[in-house]
Amino acid sequence: MTEAAVHRPEHKPETRSPSQPLMVLVWIAFIALMAFDAATLDRIWSWLRGLPLAAEIVLWIVALPWVLGLAVWQASWDTWIRVVVILLLALFWSSIFGAKR
Repeated sequence: MTEAAVHRPEHKPETRSPSQPLMVLVWIAFIALMAFDAATLDRIWSWLRGLPLAAEIVLWIVALPWVLGLAVWQASWDTWIRVVVILLLALFWSSIFGAKR
């Protein structure tokens, strides 16, 4: 075969998602609110639950990681369990957005 007939794909360098820093920054803000101003998380949850159903569904889809975090924060579990689950959510979602492509 000639070189023209052999197709060699170009090697593309692996890149990280540009959205990872934003994901990490929002999780840091979420965790800071948990530690220093949990009432704000409660107000955000109340605001979210007060939206019309269609708007609430859209926000669940758009901001799924943090809305899950809010839902866990509102759970009736012991505080230490809620904190551990939220930290695991933060690590999980941040690692997904930081995955090499």
